[in-house]
Amino acid sequence: MKITDVKYHHLRYPVTEKFGNSFTWITERSSILLEISTDAGIT
Repeated sequence: MKITDVKYHHLRYPVTEKFGNSFTWITERSSILLEISTDAGIT
């Protein structure tokens, strides 16, 4: 089985109420989703 494709999805959404720490205000949350496909058809 070999990797044939990699897709990167950056997901972001605003928070309902911003909050902060000593560095910055947080106004959104974000995550990274990797979609990896193989020559065996597995995604």
